[in-house]
Amino acid sequence: MSEKLGDEKPGTEKPGNGIVVGTNGSAGSARAVQYAALEAARLGVGLDIVHVLPDFTALAPTTDIFPTDLDSDIEAIGRAVLQQAAGAAAGHAGAVRCRQLLRVGRTVPTLVEVAREARMIVLGHETVTPLRRIYTGAVTMGVMARADRPVVSVPADWSPPTGPGRVVVGLKSSRHSAELLAAAFREASARGAGLVVVHAWSLPNMYDDRIVTRTREAAWSAAAAGDVEELLAGERAQFPHVDVEVRSVHDQAVHALLEEVESPDLLVLVRRAHGFPPAANLGSTARALLQRSPCPVMVLPAQDVIAEVQDLELEAAGAREE
Repeated sequence: MSEKLGDEKPGTEKPGNGIVVGTNGSAGSARAVQYAALEAARLGVGLDIVHVLPDFTALAPTTDIFPTDLDSDIEAIGRAVLQQAAGAAAGHAGAVRCRQLLRVGRTVPTLVEVAREARMIVLGHETVTPLRRIYTGAVTMGVMARADRPVVSVPADWSPPTGPGRVVVGLKSSRHSAELLAAAFREASARGAGLVVVHAWSLPNMYDDRIVTRTREAAWSAAAAGDVEELLAGERAQFPHVDVEVRSVHDQAVHALLEEVESPDLLVLVRRAHGFPPAANLGSTARALLQRSPCPVMVLPAQDVIAEVQDLELEAAGAREE
């Protein structure tokens, strides 16, 4: 459970219904704050800037090396980080109503809890080595794997697009396609952007090499594109003004999507159930794209995963009857 240290500069909007952005004072989180401020301005919602202090200070001994005012010093640093981020947000979108939220606790669960009613969570892209991730974890991927809100990861070198808008969505199968495509169409429509739907398919190596000839590859791609078009029919009717391009390619998903995200506004993915509990593992494709995508990546929580996790929470609390 995280500790609440107090909110500053409260806005008039209902708390939690806007955008939550996490900041740690790094260059990566500075870009996340910029993206979140611009999104809040575009959507007309409030912005909550959150910094989570470490919770280990209570265990520090009261010696000359660890003075008794260590907690207050660390809190002062945290508030300075928040104030710097709030100033940057005002510089990018001065009309946005902004709150500064300082919390103490474990970073991932604290951010997930703060954003429980938010429209989305925005975090900076992290460059964490696999070895370090084993011991320290990665905040962005941890939040994406657990949150029941859309989470956007913003690269450290991101800058607002200036050309014609493009939203790219990775579609693997019909499962979760309804919520994924609905979100992608909404994002493209709101931005006045075109939408590129990428469906990458391949067989296991031993079958891929023997079965997929050039002739069959073209036929299979055409058949897959037809299946995708059927899934798009409802959203096309609801958003007739969105220019849609379907790409069905014989390729690995990561490579196919990276080919499309040189300069789009957003890459949209959906989280699936991997491992146990379902939200504990983000999946190899999403992890690779989060590490390598040059554009912001939005990961949506699959609704059936949310329901299963909520059931597990109820069982843990003893609230379900057999």
